[in-house]
Amino acid sequence: MTWTALAPRADEVVADFYARLFELEPEARRMFAHVDMAAQRRKFGDMLGALVHLLDDPADVVAETIPAARRHTAYGVGDRHLDAGREALLDALAAALGAQFTIEARQAWAELYDLAAAVMRRASVRVAAARI
Repeated sequence: MTWTALAPRADEVVADFYARLFELEPEARRMFAHVDMAAQRRKFGDMLGALVHLLDDPADVVAETIPAARRHTAYGVGDRHLDAGREALLDALAAALGAQFTIEARQAWAELYDLAAAVMRRASVRVAAARI
């Protein structure tokens, strides 16, 4: 599993993810203006590790993602941020893993991200509906 190769370098990979995210979606940088980025990188790395370990049970992935989805919705994360996040994550993983980032590995990571992003999108719809 590619996470085994990445885990010891999680902070480096996650830092690269955020650099790529802010390049793709400069507005996202403002969402993190008052955030301790070292702590944020640890949280995101921990979340990735947790999701990978739950990969064989999508219901558990959904349950693990719901709290983060609610927080992200409150921060103003929208579809374009999630789309940029997908690209940034896959690019950061490709850079970190090199030849180990096979087509199969890319597909598995994309599916995991897409599932988590779908939960986040659904949370956004629910929050918007609750405001009406």
